[in-house]
Amino acid sequence: MRKPFLILLIVLLLSTIVFVSIFLRCLRSKNFWHRFTRDKIKDVRFGVNHLVEEYSNNISSSGVGWVSMSPVVVWGIVEPSRGVYNWKSVDAIVKKIQSLDLEPTFTIMPVSPWATPWSFSRYKRGLLGVCDYPNDIEAWKNFLKAMAERYDYDGIDDMEGLKAPVKNWHILEEWPTFWYDRGDSSPENPENAKRYVNLLKASSEAIKEVMPDAKIILCGFASDKLRLIAYVDGFINDPDGGIFHGINYTREQLENSREFRQLKADVNYILEKGRDYFDIVDLHLQDAKICFTEGKIRWILDKMRSFGYSKPIWVVEAGGPFKRLISDTTSRAGDSLFGYFTRKEHAEFVIKMHVLSYALGVERFQWNWIAKENSFWDGPFLLIPLLTTSGKPTPAYYTYFILQYYMNGFDSIEEIYVKDNVRFFKIYVGGKVIYVAWSNAEVTIDLSAFIDSSNVKIIHIVTRVDSKNNPIMVKDNIVNVNKVKLSTTPVFIEKI
Repeated sequence: MRKPFLILLIVLLLSTIVFVSIFLRCLRSKNFWHRFTRDKIKDVRFGVNHLVEEYSNNISSSGVGWVSMSPVVVWGIVEPSRGVYNWKSVDAIVKKIQSLDLEPTFTIMPVSPWATPWSFSRYKRGLLGVCDYPNDIEAWKNFLKAMAERYDYDGIDDMEGLKAPVKNWHILEEWPTFWYDRGDSSPENPENAKRYVNLLKASSEAIKEVMPDAKIILCGFASDKLRLIAYVDGFINDPDGGIFHGINYTREQLENSREFRQLKADVNYILEKGRDYFDIVDLHLQDAKICFTEGKIRWILDKMRSFGYSKPIWVVEAGGPFKRLISDTTSRAGDSLFGYFTRKEHAEFVIKMHVLSYALGVERFQWNWIAKENSFWDGPFLLIPLLTTSGKPTPAYYTYFILQYYMNGFDSIEEIYVKDNVRFFKIYVGGKVIYVAWSNAEVTIDLSAFIDSSNVKIIHIVTRVDSKNNPIMVKDNIVNVNKVKLSTTPVFIEKI
C-alpha cells in the first residue's frame, strides 16, 4: 500500500510544481501588460522599417506611426516596359499600411531592364550596386510623375482606396550599397556621386511638380562607412571607431586609403551639391557602441552647418548592438572585434538609441520588428529586431513597450549634465515629466539639484525573459533623490 501512495504523492507534487510554474509565467506576462498599457497615439517619430502581416496588429498597437522603408518600389518591376505600369504590389502595401493608420515611405530604386540594362543584370542575380542614372532621364521623370499622380490623393487618377497622400519619397535606400559603380570616379572627381545628385535633382523636380508638399528623403549613408568618416573627423574618440572588416585602422591609415578618400568625397559632394533637392537627411545607425551613434549624429549636424543649412534627420535604418553571437563565425555582417551580442545589451540599446537620438535632434527613429531567418542580411541583422526570427519576444521587445509607455506623444526632451560618464535626460509628456538615466559604470549620484523631491521611483527595463519568453520584471523601488544608483542599464525615474 505504501508504494502506490508514494507514487501518487510524487505525481501530485510534480503536478503542483508544473501548475505553479505555468501560473507564475502567465502572471509575469499579465502583470507586465497591466503595468505598461495605456492609450497611445500613432506617433510618427517612432517607426518600423516594414510590416509583417502576422505581426501588423501588434505593431499598430505599439504606438508606432511610421513605416520607414516600405513599400520598396523597383522601377523595372512597376514599369517593365516603357509606359506600361503594374501598380498591384505597391497598391497592396500602401493599402495595408494605411489601413492601420500608419504612414508609408516609398523607397524608390532606379533600376530597369530597359533604362539601366547594364545594372539590371546585377539586380536579377541578387547582387548589390544595382541603381544608376538612367539612359533616358525623361522616362524616369515620367515614371515618378505617374506614381505621384496615383498616390497624391487629389481625386484624379488616384489609387482606389487611397486614404491619404503618400508624402515620403526616399530616393535610393543606401549609399554606396545600392549604387552602381561605373568605375570612373576618383576622390578628386566623384562621378558616381555626381550622377546620384543629378538623379536626385530630376526626381525632386518631377515629384514636386505633381505633389508640391512631398518630402524628398536623401539616400542613407551606410552605417559602418559613415562611422569611419565620423571617426577620422574626430566625432568618435573611441579607437574602435576605426574597425572595418576585421582590422582596426588608425585615423592616419584610413586617411591614406584611396577607398576611404573616395567614400568621403562622395558623401561630402552629395551633402553639399544635393542640398537643394532633398528635404530630409536619412541617417543609418546600426551601431556596436552608443558612442558611434552619438558621433555620427553630431557629425551630420556639423556637416550640414558647414554647408550652410539644417534639415530634419530621420533614421530609416537602426538597431544595436550591431554584434554577432559568440558562436557565429560565418556571417558577413558584424565584427568580432566589437565583442559579442547579448540580449541584455540589446534591451539597453533600445532605450539608449531612441532617447539619445531624440535629444540630439533626430526627428524620427525606427526599429525593426522581426527579420527573415534566411535573409541575405545575416548576423546582427537577424538579432537586433524586437522579435526573434521565429517570432519569440526578446527582452528588447518588452523594453520597447516600456519606452512607448513613457515616451509616446512626448512634447520635448533635453539632456542635463550631471557629471562625466553619466547620461541624464528630462522628458516632457502631456504635462508630466519623466527622466531617463544611465552611466558607464555603477555609480551613486545626487539628483536633488535637478528633481524637486526627496524621493524618486526607479522603474527598471526588462533585460531577461523566462523559458517561455515572458518578461522577468524587476520591482520598482523608491530611493532617496540624493542616492540614485546607476549602471550601464538605463532606468526611468519618476518624481514622487
